[in-house]
Amino acid sequence: MLTIDPAGEFPAITPAAPNAEKSTIPSRSSIYARSSRWNAQMLEVFVLVFAALYLISAVALGFAFAILHDQSIDRVLPF
Repeated sequence: MLTIDPAGEFPAITPAAPNAEKSTIPSRSSIYARSSRWNAQMLEVFVLVFAALYLISAVALGFAFAILHDQSIDRVLPF
């Protein structure tokens, strides 16, 4: 708890009572930690979705190339 000393110049910090209720407002560090965890999860989801779309488009382009050039699909795709 913050109290003002009688002279009114500097606030004096007094320790809270041991049985005082905890604040329900989250601390700034816990907000940042929660936010960075969420950002890391969203980055992981973005990378996985991007990789999946990249692979799907590579296979689709391989098939399109094979069909347009009338070649065997085994010669176009390496796998």
